[in-house]
Amino acid sequence: MDLSLKKQVFAACQTRLSERIADLREEMRETKLAASEDTKSSAGDKYETGRAMLDMERERLSAHLNETGKMYDLLASLSATKLYEQVQVGSLVATSRGIFYVSVGLGSVVVDGNAYYCISPQSPMGQALFGLSAGEETLFQGQAVQVTQVV
Repeated sequence: MDLSLKKQVFAACQTRLSERIADLREEMRETKLAASEDTKSSAGDKYETGRAMLDMERERLSAHLNETGKMYDLLASLSATKLYEQVQVGSLVATSRGIFYVSVGLGSVVVDGNAYYCISPQSPMGQALFGLSAGEETLFQGQAVQVTQVV
């Protein structure tokens, strides 16, 4: 595990977030278009209910877009070229339970056919690993987790 792998995992996270932002913007555009094309019919209550549902969907999408934008900004503030001795935000951590990128909670990303778990430092695993160095161990869900390398 080295800096080039960390850069690849970082880039995969950026790509995932960029795609998510683009998808959310497209969904918002489609929802806005659906609202503008919705014509008032003789069934006024049905029209009003449809409009209310579209408004709620736009609010939901807007909240998701805002949250994803914050995640992207947080990720962008990290350095993919900085080496760490201890687990902290921006660390790529090899453990006995997998390899974790402590950054933003995205789930797994695949690089060269291998899964890397992108976790926030506030996640249970992020909290369990935080501050540990290579060779140290912690308990997570009643099982020992050995840190083998920190980049």
